[in-house]
Amino acid sequence: MNMKYANYLGQPRYVEKTWRTALYIRLSREDEEKKNESVSVTNQRMILMEYLESHPDMVLVDIYIDDGFTGTDFDRPAWMRLKADIERGRIDCVIVKDLNRFGRNYTVGGDLIDNYFARKGVRFVALNNGVDTADDRMNAATRCISIGMTNVINESYSAMTSVSIRGTLDNHRRMGKFIGAFPTYGYQKSPDDYHRLMIDEEAAEVVRWIYQQFVGGNSIIGIVKELNAVGIPNPTLYKQQKGMNFAARGGKNDGLWCDRTVRRILKNEMYIGNMVQGKNKTISYKIHEVRSVPKEEWIVVDNTHDPIIDRDTFDKVQARFGSHVRSSPITQQVDLFAGLVRCADCGAVMSKKTIKLPYKTYHY
Repeated sequence: MNMKYANYLGQPRYVEKTWRTALYIRLSREDEEKKNESVSVTNQRMILMEYLESHPDMVLVDIYIDDGFTGTDFDRPAWMRLKADIERGRIDCVIVKDLNRFGRNYTVGGDLIDNYFARKGVRFVALNNGVDTADDRMNAATRCISIGMTNVINESYSAMTSVSIRGTLDNHRRMGKFIGAFPTYGYQKSPDDYHRLMIDEEAAEVVRWIYQQFVGGNSIIGIVKELNAVGIPNPTLYKQQKGMNFAARGGKNDGLWCDRTVRRILKNEMYIGNMVQGKNKTISYKIHEVRSVPKEEWIVVDNTHDPIIDRDTFDKVQARFGSHVRSSPITQQVDLFAGLVRCADCGAVMSKKTIKLPYKTYHY
């Protein structure tokens, strides 16, 4: 027990320090899926509260719970709130059930315990690992080895789990099973099999209209303007209206269409019945930033679900992307020779020009 020396009326005595305590609880999605009651939020809270009640020198300030967050990084809302309270001086003692509830990243976790907590004067307790940084019976070298080895073991478990999960997901992708959280706009998950897609007719009608407009000569910007003019919600807002917990990457969404969304729809093979997955991946189990994968590495399985767009229409759309044609701003139609007439010298596609004079209109 940490004691503080004081001199009161000339008589030396020891005064017990009161620790302003935070209980930190974390539960990952993997733990929830395994139905592991021993690491449930309820179980962790009960164990921590029992420990707190047996230590009168610890006064509970708050309980911080990250439910459904991985331990391989510390970008968690409750942890960030706890750290902010440490900075404000509200907390000087942190208690966890065990080290892997604190985190499964040995470099970051070790630095927080050995350096950050030490500089801030924060006592750290991990019950199941017998760690208490205020316990003078455990010297610095022993504590460093004990915590370091435990954190390495915890992280290696995360690494092996990550490899196993990625392998399983890739196998599902190669079998043509849909493994995303949210289906492509125009589709919905089958209620009988969440790995299978079925057509969502309400959204599919919008997809068909987009393709018809583009094949008919309307530009992407023109399509965007018409969609917004009639008030059709964009895919993000549509999914939210259907009760899905879906958020735009930027965090904000005004419900309006943009050219990027329309272009993505027009180039997506999912609409001809092919399952296209593996377009993005996280850097590693520790770094959760998403990176785009080269197109040749995507996992594509043909004819896995009902098509919304027929192959002929899809091919016409892709051909139009390659020909760089646009509709006339006056007639809203694509010229008969658009994308076909090329320069004899350089091979570039030639564009039609019109000049109106008082006596005649010239096309060249």
